[in-house]
Amino acid sequence: MGKVRGDQRARDGCERRPPDVETTYRIDPTTPGAARRFVGDALGDDAVADPDAVASAQLAVSELITNVIRHAPHTEEVTVRVVGQTPVRLEVIEHGGASRARLAERAAEPAWPPPDQLGGRGLGILDAISNDWGFERRGDDVATWCEIGPV
Repeated sequence: MGKVRGDQRARDGCERRPPDVETTYRIDPTTPGAARRFVGDALGDDAVADPDAVASAQLAVSELITNVIRHAPHTEEVTVRVVGQTPVRLEVIEHGGASRARLAERAAEPAWPPPDQLGGRGLGILDAISNDWGFERRGDDVATWCEIGPV
């Protein structure tokens, strides 16, 4: 489906890309859902957007924010940034989340937990649905990013 839509853009002679947008959320149980809607709105307004890539981007942002909620309890805010390149780049920036332990945790390869374990699949899911992903420290903040596309 995405390939056909990409070919259509090439035939039309124009390459559309989503705009660069960001928003900041206070962390609470509704944040993953709000971020999914934000990413869907940012990427899905364009009639040529690949719905599978948009759904993957929504899943990715949800997993990243859920990781913050579960593993960085002192983080109070996150910024979600959609960078409209091809592939699209998503960033979840944890404000004040740059602890040494969190950075070491992220550096590890995602591993699948035993089937009966309830959690621990977030980075494995991110690895499976994205073209690439990583993290970087930005002063006292940590940005976890992924690239998904084409959109």
